[in-house]
Amino acid sequence: MKLGGDAFRNCTALRAIKIPNSVSKIGAGAFNSCTALAEINIPEAVTEIADDTFSDCAALKKISALKSVRKIGAFAFNNCCALKAVEIAGQLVKIGDSAFNNCKDLMSVDILDSATDAEPLLEIGRDAFNGCVALEELTLPKSTAAIGDRTFKSCSSLKEIFVPPFVRKIGAEAFDGCTSLKFANIPDGLKKIEPSTFKYCSSLKHISIPDSVTAIGNYAFRSCSSLREIHIPDGVTEIGGYAFCDCGSLREIHIPDGVTKIGGYAFDCCGSLREIHIPDGVTEIGDYVFHWCDALREIHIPASVTEIGGCAFSGCRSLKFVSLPKNLSYPSDAFENCHKEINIIRRG
Repeated sequence: MKLGGDAFRNCTALRAIKIPNSVSKIGAGAFNSCTALAEINIPEAVTEIADDTFSDCAALKKISALKSVRKIGAFAFNNCCALKAVEIAGQLVKIGDSAFNNCKDLMSVDILDSATDAEPLLEIGRDAFNGCVALEELTLPKSTAAIGDRTFKSCSSLKEIFVPPFVRKIGAEAFDGCTSLKFANIPDGLKKIEPSTFKYCSSLKHISIPDSVTAIGNYAFRSCSSLREIHIPDGVTEIGGYAFCDCGSLREIHIPDGVTKIGGYAFDCCGSLREIHIPDGVTEIGDYVFHWCDALREIHIPASVTEIGGCAFSGCRSLKFVSLPKNLSYPSDAFENCHKEINIIRRG
């Protein structure tokens, strides 16, 4: 038996409804904008919640455990601002784009592992939990394969996240603005940390980057103001612009030998950074890369560097010693406002 699409759309006086156990499919938009609906049971026979099914059900506080659901469509529970908890019993293969977007009271999401050996590969879509500002507890099954762009953006109460080992993509801005996040992991096998993945995660103190990663995107860790240390693996060849900008607690960082480009503003305003190793092989140091790194005392620029950007080391007020290749030119503001007794030595 099927409950048709848009069947109860805009029934703003509807407060409660019991869906018969014989229903196996609920059509798209079936309860969209039922703004007084407070509770709903999902029959065990239902395997898919279609797009927009409960979107804008602002009073919806409780849904029954989703025991057989395999797919949750785009915007399925979008703007269900009163929804408190969601439990899904492990058959899930897809959570659609913006499925739980802006569910401001949602505190707990528990997606259980499948009881079968042949587990599906779960994809979580863009913005799926974006703006869930009360979300504190989140359990992802080990079958999770992909986390989309902005999936958990602005989940400002989320304190920890364990990303399962089979995940091969974490989208851009996935955890951007998770200001309470203290623990997160990056699974081995991930190739790139996408732009703004952990931007503004101001409570994150430590994170390990696996050896599989080859690129760190723009803004990846910007304003992770509690981050004290980070190990960049040897396979990384590029550090994007603003990647560690405003990481004010970062004290030291080792840039591996394979890196050839450090993007503009990459370490801008890392005021606690005392030591930095720029490896042979780096050819370009972008604009403002080490701008206002107040604690930086000395820097060795290798012979491979052919270009230094504007204000690259400006404002490094403790910087007293710089060693660079004899024929390397640099802008007049590259070392502006450094220590008044700065000594720049040209080698060879």
